[in-house]
Amino acid sequence: MVSSLLVTALTLSPAHALSGNDFLYLVLADGMRVKGWFYETQDGVLTLSGDSRLIDVQVVAVASVVRNGEPWPLNELLAEVAVEQAREDAWRLAPPPHPPGWVAVGGNMLCCGLGHAAIGDRRGFVRYAVVDAIFLGAATWAVIDGPGWGLAVPVVGLDLLFRGYAASDALRITQRRRARLGLREPRGADNALPRTSVTGGLTETVRDE
Repeated sequence: MVSSLLVTALTLSPAHALSGNDFLYLVLADGMRVKGWFYETQDGVLTLSGDSRLIDVQVVAVASVVRNGEPWPLNELLAEVAVEQAREDAWRLAPPPHPPGWVAVGGNMLCCGLGHAAIGDRRGFVRYAVVDAIFLGAATWAVIDGPGWGLAVPVVGLDLLFRGYAASDALRITQRRRARLGLREPRGADNALPRTSVTGGLTETVRDE
């Protein structure tokens, strides 16, 4: 099922896919006009960014599109939305590991790298585990053959700080995945910009310069 969705996405993919460099000017079925930089499209909603906010537009309400100053056929916009939705559906059907945040944090604090192993990040696991081993090895050497606890204590302190950094990194990744799956509210950092939902029939229009 997942592979068929991916094949469909690749087959339908337009020659020039939407990106954050695309400026869109939308005219809705009721004449309302909305414009901004492409941000994302998901579940039938096209999101634009502009004027320090995000604007959510129902795709079914769009009547015409201008892309980067050039008229863009509506069927190509709909095809692009279908491609992005197929990719999103495929990701949701087989998402990467997304354990609760305490698993990611606890794993890295217990043994640095375990939190990243829990979220399926092998490179992260190796990277953090190696650095953690170097810190612990240096602290052990300081106590057994080196200058003693005077060096070991600050090294252990650095290791704890490093574990905290690794824990926050793994937490951020798993929280974003769980929010994408609807298992939790998006992180505060992901909602830094205010959002406005625009659908046909609203009396308030987006200011057009």
